[in-house]
Amino acid sequence: MTLDEIAKKVIEKARNDWRDSVIQSRITVLKAMDNAIRNMNDEEALEPWLMGGVPDEACEEDYEDIASDHNSYIEVVELFAKITTNYAKEDF
Repeated sequence: MTLDEIAKKVIEKARNDWRDSVIQSRITVLKAMDNAIRNMNDEEALEPWLMGGVPDEACEEDYEDIASDHNSYIEVVELFAKITTNYAKEDF
């Protein structure tokens, strides 16, 4: 194996490790957002969340699918921000 091949393998492993780490972090954030929305006990918050956020009774695969797709993840984060902003305006 040449030095270039070894370097390519090391770089590829670092990329994969970084990607896995990012996905795991995103899954943690998704679960926290999902928990927060569900604990609002507000149908006006929950309905759009279930339609465009995390599906009802989400499993690990659901979280991983969202976390792995950058655009999907960003859309869910933006939806969370919109829902929580509207919720805060109503309560304050």
